[in-house]
Amino acid sequence: MNIRDCLKYHFNRYPAMMPKDAVKLVYQSAFGGGHLVRDEESALELLKEEIEGTQRSDTVPTIEYIGGGACRVNLASLPYGLTAHTLMRIFVESSKLNYGGEAAFREGISAIFALIDEGAAPPAITREEMVRWLDLYYSEGGGMTRHSLEYSNIYTPAYRVIHEKYAPFLGVFAAMDTLLAEKGIDYIPVVTIDGRCSSGKSTLADLISCVYGCGVVHTDDFFLPASLRTKKRLSTPGKNIHYERFNSEISEPAATMRPGDIIKYGVFDCQCGAITSSREVVTEPFLLIEGSYSNSPDITIKRDLSIFLTITYEEQLRRIAERNKDNFTDFINKWIPMEEEYFKAYNIKESSDLVINTGKSDLLFEFIK
Repeated sequence: MNIRDCLKYHFNRYPAMMPKDAVKLVYQSAFGGGHLVRDEESALELLKEEIEGTQRSDTVPTIEYIGGGACRVNLASLPYGLTAHTLMRIFVESSKLNYGGEAAFREGISAIFALIDEGAAPPAITREEMVRWLDLYYSEGGGMTRHSLEYSNIYTPAYRVIHEKYAPFLGVFAAMDTLLAEKGIDYIPVVTIDGRCSSGKSTLADLISCVYGCGVVHTDDFFLPASLRTKKRLSTPGKNIHYERFNSEISEPAATMRPGDIIKYGVFDCQCGAITSSREVVTEPFLLIEGSYSNSPDITIKRDLSIFLTITYEEQLRRIAERNKDNFTDFINKWIPMEEEYFKAYNIKESSDLVINTGKSDLLFEFIK
């Protein structure tokens, strides 16, 4: 969503916006919200106070995009279960990412003037007022500014700016926080992410790992060795993963794991056709398992939260063609059909706790359940 469209959305939704509110939005779009993370502990306490002092509202959108890869998370409509600590971690991780910078800021200012000329800006944002306010803004050194009194009194803004790649999965983070709250401090929940290829399983796992600091077990590391790829085995849905080794190296030690334990397992190299390295996974606060077949009944690990990512077939093909040009035919003729047989044979999608369509929109995913 480009800055022009985002400005137009905010101008329509918040007609009392003043010039400084428009510039604040453009600045956040271009530079993110990292200016608030000088002291993470103090920033967390401030966030907790803001959440506690913000009246919940079901009419306020949880996410509002502001362009440049950034979005605002409104505290009045946070997903139930999402903790201040996790939102703070998302905020901190978002602050480390690159945004458009100075060039994007100038583009945003130009977009404001373009919308003024089109008659699409709020009444208080005229060309004359914009020029006057920008002169004052630059004379004082620029940078981040506060909302106007007019905007603050009418809309009572309370939000945090995060990167848009986290936004569609806030419901997942809320479910994981809820899970942690329900379990004892000595219990390590197991979370699995299964789903269609190119639906974003690895992406979601990386985001979760960044926020919670947990290690990730990848089912791709348990590719089936050639010696086990018999015609009979491959004709049975879900058997094209080395689940015997997975159970031995992951499921069995997970049954007795304690916070901070490390699980070490072998990594299968498809190019060499053998295990060529090992991976160590920290089991705190979750044991996270990602990849196709992670919800297979052949994997005997006890799951506390199972996630399934789905995608339209057309979007799936588009992403595969973009990322895996050399193996595109193999995906069409082999990997996708084998996955689909597995999903159907064991009702993987239907039996998952969370089902998310990651291909419905570029900006907002659909939580099916």
